This record gives sequence, C-alpha cells and structure tokens, in this order.
Amino acid sequence: MSSPRHPFGRRRPGGFVGIWKDNTSIVVLAESLAEKQALLASEPRKFFTTPHYRDSPRLLVRLAQIDVEELEELVAESWRQHAPAELLGALDGGSGAEGRR
Repeated sequence: MSSPRHPFGRRRPGGFVGIWKDNTSIVVLAESLAEKQALLASEPRKFFTTPHYRDSPRLLVRLAQIDVEELEELVAESWRQHAPAELLGALDGGSGAEGRR
C-alpha cells in the first residue's frame, strides 16, 4: 500500500524507490555498492549519498538533474532488486534466479 508520505508500494522494508526528505530527490537501490560508487564518482550533480546510506547500495538521485530514460532505468533496476524471483523468472523467461544480480 502507498501513503502520502510513501507514494510507492513496498515489497520489503525500505521499498524499492521513495521520495527523499528534501522532496526533490528520490532514493533507489543500486545493483551493488560498486555500482553506487561508480555513479557517485561519475556524476556527482545527479547522484549523492548521506552518512546514513554509506554502507548501503541505496543511492540518492536529484530529479532535476536526470532525464526520464535514465530515471526509468534506475527505478527498474531498483525494482528488480526487490521483485520476487517468480515474477523475475516470468519476465525474463527463466527461473528468476538469474534475474537477480
């Protein structure tokens, strides 16, 4: 279920995407800590983190700095990290286990 504070549905604690407290950024789940670090290093105007998310693959994204196509990719990847294996399998045409990275 969604709520005004958390407009996106939750599959597991923390959800797969949400509006950050500044109301101009979102939180997504990167594929890995390495991917998160690469994004932070490559485009610091788009991506940032906080001490709270330091050891987590959660990544903060400034919405004003990102185009729709890239945002779609980030949200889809974040969703894939939370999706049930059966659903990933159905979407990927396999067992679902290979859908998780």
